[in-house]
Amino acid sequence: MDLRFFKLFLLIFFTFFSLNTIPAESDRPLKVRKNPNVQSDVQFLLTPNEPYSIKSYVGDWVKITNINGNFGYVHASVIKNKPIEELYEFQLNVIDVGTGLSIFGTDTHNGTFLYDAGSGDDKAKNRTLYFLKKHYPNLKSIDYLFISHPHEDHISYIKDLLNEYEFESIILTGQKYPSCTYSKLLLDLSKSKSSIYMLDHERNNKLLHRCVEEGYVNFEHTHSIRDILKANISPKLKFEILYASSNSKNTNDNSLVVRIDTPSRSILLTGDIEAGKRATPNNPILPNSAEWALIKCCDKKLNVDVLIAAHHGSMTSSRKEFIDKVSPKYTFISSGPKSYGGIILPDREVITMLSSVGKLFRTDLNDELCKNGKHLNKDVGDGKPGGCDNYQVIFDYFEISDVKPI
Repeated sequence: MDLRFFKLFLLIFFTFFSLNTIPAESDRPLKVRKNPNVQSDVQFLLTPNEPYSIKSYVGDWVKITNINGNFGYVHASVIKNKPIEELYEFQLNVIDVGTGLSIFGTDTHNGTFLYDAGSGDDKAKNRTLYFLKKHYPNLKSIDYLFISHPHEDHISYIKDLLNEYEFESIILTGQKYPSCTYSKLLLDLSKSKSSIYMLDHERNNKLLHRCVEEGYVNFEHTHSIRDILKANISPKLKFEILYASSNSKNTNDNSLVVRIDTPSRSILLTGDIEAGKRATPNNPILPNSAEWALIKCCDKKLNVDVLIAAHHGSMTSSRKEFIDKVSPKYTFISSGPKSYGGIILPDREVITMLSSVGKLFRTDLNDELCKNGKHLNKDVGDGKPGGCDNYQVIFDYFEISDVKPI
């Protein structure tokens, strides 16, 4: 053979095999490497049809993570035709409204929900609306609004939000409560084009506070809450109502309790549910309280990754027996400087207990700086607490990837 042809043959041979050192799509496991090159060590093997998600792109390489949370790189050519889990993100926002509660969630598929929106401090400036306008300026509609219970620090912002956004569905127990703010909200809901869901025995004419000229409101056109105990917010985001009652004389214990599930992680929204009278967390849960009812009905569904602590961190709630069932990795307390019967929440004993279970975050830590405008978010300084300690939890397909102030 002519030497020139032999050299050409060798060049073609080695070029071919060097280009195929990355295995083609097949039933064999894929080698996931430590760094984005073929000389890098193999971190782990990805078996055929094993789910994984894409984290980022580095040239012709793709950084991926598998269901066990392992990271590594594969060449884009070998996964082009392989079934993969999409690049998914869910954002859970704990909005600092001062003394109150407001939780907003949204994901890659534009699924959205709002759980409560109210404050006992700053009624002039709508912290929830301000937050949504700033961080989600293109938001036009919200799929689900959950109203936990009628107390003002959970509902005072909702009227403005009804005027600003379209809500597809609104879910509340519909319990009776003699409040002007709540009566006005019920009247607004009765005129809404949203689908309204209530407890069956609350779907009737409601006598309103004397501050409302109409006197009563008719809710006979509403739907039963039983029709929507479970539903998808988006293809990858779902909720389940674990507890809905209006039977307790304690309005807090009638709070709507909702579990939110992403593809692999979960959140528990608890409103102001209680376990009994004020007592340290090691005390027993009283029978017929909401925490007692939840353990009785939903023991296996209480364990979640993220907990929004009940009743602003009060000793009426968060008994250790209940928190042990929930076993959260992250807990958030939404509270502010307003006094409840001479008590400013959260209680020190509850803070200590929740901190021992997982990571604890609070929305009340910068209230003085916030109202004086001496904080990173200077534009929220209006002489009122709230607005400076918003938190965002980022979920990807497999895990919680970040918790950050926003």
